[in-house]
Formats: sequence, C-alpha cells, structure tokens
Amino acid sequence: MRCSAWSAMTFTVQLDPQLVYRLDHPGLAEQLSPVLVADWPRNELYAALWIARACPRQALTGHLLALAEDPELPETLRSLAVEALADVAGSRR
Repeated sequence: MRCSAWSAMTFTVQLDPQLVYRLDHPGLAEQLSPVLVADWPRNELYAALWIARACPRQALTGHLLALAEDPELPETLRSLAVEALADVAGSRR
C-alpha cells in the first residue's frame, strides 16, 4: 500500500477504560505532553486525555489546565481535562 493511500484512511480505536492504566510507564508524561494541546486532532486528544486520567502525572497539570480553560474546545474534551486534573490532584505522582 502506498503512503498517500495509507494516510487517507481513517481508523477508529476504542480504549477500554478498565485497561488504559496498563499504558503507564516512566516516560508517559513526555509522550503525552505534545498531544495535550488544543490544536491536536480531536480523536487523538480525546485518547490522550483518557490516558492522562488513567495514569495521572503532575507534569501534565499545565497542559490539562490549558485545555480545561479553552473555550474553543468541545465541552466533552474540556470536561475530560478537568477530570484528569482531579485525578492528578488525588494522585501522589
């Protein structure tokens, strides 16, 4: 398959909320940081927020707060960012 055809395809992936915590590892905050921005593709941002909720990291607080406060984002994404912030606050990581 050629790259141009491959990039034109869209995929849907469903994250199992009961298993997302298994993605946790020491470098996760560094991997999620570039994705947790308002101009990132919405489906990828949604997935990153779910991962941030399941694997709370203090280092992501600034990114999550910026998303929660962004009036241009859909309410669903802003709410997930707030929930992820609450999870960080309840975590000791």
